[in-house]
Amino acid sequence: MDKIVTGLATYGRDGWLTSTQGLPDGKQALSMGKTWKQAQELLRQAAELALKAPPGSVAIDLKLENAGLQKLVDEVHRKRAILRDAEFEYQAALGVASRTLTKTATVRDVAEMLGCSHQYIAKLAPKSAS
Repeated sequence: MDKIVTGLATYGRDGWLTSTQGLPDGKQALSMGKTWKQAQELLRQAAELALKAPPGSVAIDLKLENAGLQKLVDEVHRKRAILRDAEFEYQAALGVASRTLTKTATVRDVAEMLGCSHQYIAKLAPKSAS
């Protein structure tokens, strides 16, 4: 993607109405789609046409026009990022604990201690790694 274009969306009687924000030279792209995905793709295509950009060179950062509703969406994305980071840290800690604990305890006992399956512990701490 060469360019990211901001778009605003509002839900109307017949689907999503979308428009771009801040295109150069006062240009604007508009689209309408039955679904969010369709409206976003059509707006991307319209923005490429307005910018005379090659296909696939524009990405659309589509936001809800209603700031209160967009805040809810942003909060979900923020929480998802926190969850992804926590999952990464959990997996790292689980790997370290598995490799360390299996040096002095059985795979099944370590699995019970850590609250997961013995198969998963065996995968994280194979005997050849000891």
